[in-house]
Amino acid sequence: MLTQSLLKSIEIDIPTERLIRSFDNSVKFLLKKIDSNSKQMTTLEKVRDTLLPKLMRGEARVKM
Repeated sequence: MLTQSLLKSIEIDIPTERLIRSFDNSVKFLLKKIDSNSKQMTTLEKVRDTLLPKLMRGEARVKM
C-alpha cells in the first residue's frame, strides 16, 4: 500500500535539458528511419505483387 509519506520519500532524478534534447534527437532519428523503412517496404510489396504473377505465368524472366 502506497502512502503519501512513502511517495514523498522517493527521490526522482529529473534529466537536464541537454539530456532531454539528446534523447529527443535520437528518438526523432529513429522515428524517421522507421517511417522511411515502412515506405520502402510498401514499395517493395507493390513491386513483388506486380512481378510475382508475371514470373509465375512466364510473362517475365529473370537472368542469372
